[in-house]
Amino acid sequence: MNIYDVLRHEHFVIKAYLKKIHDLGERKPVTRQRQFLQLQSLLIAHAAAEEEIFYGPLRGHDETDALSRQARVEHDLVGSLMEVIAGLEPGDPDWTAYFAVLRETVENHMRQEEKTLFRKAEAVLDSETELRMGEEMLLVGKGREAMAKVEIQDPPGSGSRSLH
Repeated sequence: MNIYDVLRHEHFVIKAYLKKIHDLGERKPVTRQRQFLQLQSLLIAHAAAEEEIFYGPLRGHDETDALSRQARVEHDLVGSLMEVIAGLEPGDPDWTAYFAVLRETVENHMRQEEKTLFRKAEAVLDSETELRMGEEMLLVGKGREAMAKVEIQDPPGSGSRSLH
């Protein structure tokens, strides 16, 4: 698979998480929080791999430099939004408001990346490089998939959550 196919698949998975969390609404705050923590792990790992494997080689090219830098800044913005959400109680109405902004930001980022950056990257990268990058993303992605399946459980007798 080339880099574009791998990224489109990862974007599909991320969109599914965003929709699932949105659809839970405020009626199941613990489930919503658990799903958010999984999404957060997935997004952090995805962004780091994407920046290293995909954006890095696009820097310095007239066609892709500004777009790859803008995408990295959007990753920073998403990271900041996730930090705020993680600090809120899942039943707090602000949680829902921040999540709506996060969802809109992530979906817009992915749409622009697939529509504009991919097209311009195709003019810069050769097919061999695109395949190599795709393989690298797949290798790193196996770890992200495992992280996304982490279960959050309350330890007996405590109100806090821990990762297992």
